[in-house]
Amino acid sequence: MKRWVMGLTAAAVLAVALGGGAMGAASGREASLVSRSYLEGTFLQQVTHQASQQAQSLLEPAYQQLQETLEQSAQGYLWQYSASFSSQSGGEGERLTLGQGSGVVWRSGSAQVEGALVDLTLGAEVAPGDSLQPSHRYLAPEQVSLTLTAPSSWWVEGLWRQGDGTGLPFLDVSVSDWYYEPVHYVYEQGLYRGISATIFSPQSPMQRGMLTTVLHRLAGSPETAYAPLFTDVPEGLWYSLPTVWAGQTGVVAGLGNQVFGPEDYVSRQQIALILFRYAQYVGLDVSDRGSLDGFSDSAQVAPWAREAVSWAVSLGIIRGSDGLILPDNNASRAEVAAMVQRFADWMG
Repeated sequence: MKRWVMGLTAAAVLAVALGGGAMGAASGREASLVSRSYLEGTFLQQVTHQASQQAQSLLEPAYQQLQETLEQSAQGYLWQYSASFSSQSGGEGERLTLGQGSGVVWRSGSAQVEGALVDLTLGAEVAPGDSLQPSHRYLAPEQVSLTLTAPSSWWVEGLWRQGDGTGLPFLDVSVSDWYYEPVHYVYEQGLYRGISATIFSPQSPMQRGMLTTVLHRLAGSPETAYAPLFTDVPEGLWYSLPTVWAGQTGVVAGLGNQVFGPEDYVSRQQIALILFRYAQYVGLDVSDRGSLDGFSDSAQVAPWAREAVSWAVSLGIIRGSDGLILPDNNASRAEVAAMVQRFADWMG
């Protein structure tokens, strides 16, 4: 936006300076008391300085108003990069509608803008009648219509969405979702990554290999040498070393017969047992126990998980749903994020 103001200032200065020079030349022909060197030197410098001050004084209110408009337009929006550009084009007379939050990079052609459109490259709002510039990125803070005045092409680069300004990059996680805070926590702590740059997939079931990776990061990503601990965990995969670490430390024990099942979904009672063992591994007191009598499905908790589930319930790491523990239910990525956040808070 500074460049925009400077450009207008320079134009005003040039206009005043040229006008001053013409008047000076006319005066010089009528009265020889004003020398040419004075006109081209001291006088021109004074006029330029005065014109610059006058232009800045005139433009300052407009600049302030534009700055406030842009800040209000962009407030609460976060840029979300798409995995790839989507190329689009249209012919003269065609109409393009940009929904609120649409982001585009203009490639070629021209269009008449109806509505507020922000040129992010210049940091200025597109004025009525202005043409879109090639290679400039634009944001539509409200629904905008573009009427193509020539054959044009553009890239849809991504979307903006309302957020809290923290930089959480996931399009499928909203501040109104119950799991927003847990997802925000595990992402900011580096415990989770999305399944892509912009997708978290909160409702997808958590895999066992994902969980060992999360706990490995929670432990500070300790250096681990690969060992063929489980027959279905080969060397070189993203979950290999975290799973080997979890097996060597006793955080996980596998499913028997040296099988871990890294791509199997993890159940709620399995999570309780794994977190219980992690707490033991780091030397924490795990003597707390909570009653399961208040849950109508408590009999469904497996004997091997009962102690761990009782411990997790006592600390609020696992909370019931409508009076049910749901021990065999697969936990989603969002649910595990919430459990991990509560567990980390308990560890301090």
